[in-house]
Amino acid sequence: MATDETSMIDDYLLDRLPPEDRRAFETRLAQDSGLAGRVAERRQLLTQIEIYGDHLIKQRHRTIHHREASTPPCPPRRRGRLRSSFSSPT
Repeated sequence: MATDETSMIDDYLLDRLPPEDRRAFETRLAQDSGLAGRVAERRQLLTQIEIYGDHLIKQRHRTIHHREASTPPCPPRRRGRLRSSFSSPT
């Protein structure tokens, strides 16, 4: 599949074509069964990519949540502990 055609198919599927270009593409799509097949394949691929992306986001969220739930809280900070090191001489 040519890169220009792939870009055009992606723009069509992602609704990024201006109305007149969309109408022209749909006319071509109705007349060219090969193009219709390539559009169907690309639609399936983009759907799978979207599903996989959603899966990765959910998996990352679960990992972060699990890590936060299993990390003990930080001990309280002692106030004034570093002040003597940074205080100016008087």
